Amino acid sequence: MYRRRQQGHTMMESILGSFILWFVVLSIALLFQGSIFIMERASCSVQAGTLAEAAIDSLRAKGFKGLTLGTVTLADKTVDGTLYQTAVEVFVLPDEPVLSQNNLRGIRSTVRWTLRGRDMTMVRESWMSCVKS
Repeated sequence: MYRRRQQGHTMMESILGSFILWFVVLSIALLFQGSIFIMERASCSVQAGTLAEAAIDSLRAKGFKGLTLGTVTLADKTVDGTLYQTAVEVFVLPDEPVLSQNNLRGIRSTVRWTLRGRDMTMVRESWMSCVKS
């Protein structure tokens, strides 16, 4: 009865052990794949945020009088194989009184890109006034 145990593992134990080993290996491989996607998405988000802030800063550098209401699409930019499309909108804040509508503008920068077939968007917004303190 105990002699059989000393001879080695049965076929069923070997199959079960192999199944558990493959399950663990595949789980670890899927974790790596998921983390690679997350790192790629984070890198693209940082780049998109930088492009959005740069677009807003370029408009802020023109000053309040240099702002023209409307939307402008900037030139597309490719970084590390990813195409970023940037649009900048200058708008009047809708819920403000008429007096502050003449003195306050909103600037919204929207950056769009595609990552592994998924459409991604980054939006940054800033306000600019002509009132000097």
